[in-house]
Amino acid sequence: MGIKPLTDDLVRAAQNGFKSLYLKDYKAASESPWRALFTTYSDAGEIEIYTALGAVAQLKAWTGSREFTTRSADGVQVISKEYDVAYAVDMMDAQRDKLGRHAGWFQAAGKRAATYMFPLVAAVLANGTNLAYSRCWDGKPLFSITHGKRKGTSQSNIITGAGADTLANVQLDIAKANAAGRTFQDDQGEYIEGIAYNTVIYPAANYTLGKILDIIKQKRQALDQPDQSQYVDTIIPSPRITGNTYYLAAGGGLERPFGWQEEMAPTLEQSSDFGTRKMLSAIHASGQAFASDWRTIIQISNAG
Repeated sequence: MGIKPLTDDLVRAAQNGFKSLYLKDYKAASESPWRALFTTYSDAGEIEIYTALGAVAQLKAWTGSREFTTRSADGVQVISKEYDVAYAVDMMDAQRDKLGRHAGWFQAAGKRAATYMFPLVAAVLANGTNLAYSRCWDGKPLFSITHGKRKGTSQSNIITGAGADTLANVQLDIAKANAAGRTFQDDQGEYIEGIAYNTVIYPAANYTLGKILDIIKQKRQALDQPDQSQYVDTIIPSPRITGNTYYLAAGGGLERPFGWQEEMAPTLEQSSDFGTRKMLSAIHASGQAFASDWRTIIQISNAG
């Protein structure tokens, strides 16, 4: 087969093919258990301050007058960061009909673009006791023993576990974490209803804990041990956390542990450079992960 002449139409057709590959894998990879753990705030600016998180109280009986609340003076300030990956294709590959050798990059790029925020959310979790990294709306880090302000009481979303090495201990600790979550109050001192703690995030390298959680999820239990399978719908291994500490979180509800500020969704940008005879492609995005609602996640802390 002869070499095709280099024309604008040839370059455009190549770029359209690359875009189709990218979009197909982008859409296929967008579903993940992580997605149920964060709320996406689209059309955000570079810097946003979220003052309403955790600030909407339950409706109460009408007493003839209203108690008005106002927008909080403080809140969670989130600054978006830009993310990018780029790739160059020789125009001769289009002229020689050899573009298939580049398909793998665009397919992988689609997957990476659809999921690039997940490790960033996981990093917030891994740094959940660091105020600078995971500040919540009450001015405390994501995991704290002194959560709560205004009418709320001092509350802890950290429990000390019995151990992560036996089925009995893990079941006991999941029950304790779930019970702790049922006592959380909002910033007006009202109990939170309807939060379902259904997701466990654990260190990916902890094989023993992973097997125990799988047993619980599959509703198999040891004789005379409490069954906590109703609380474990989803198990997420994370390589960003280590040791024996793990987390019980609410996934998929209105209130979620994390937020994702999306200033610009991952976008495929394409151009060509006739000086270097390259077709240039890049995926560019802007966003940031942050801690959103501490009431929807409990740390089960185990030494070791």
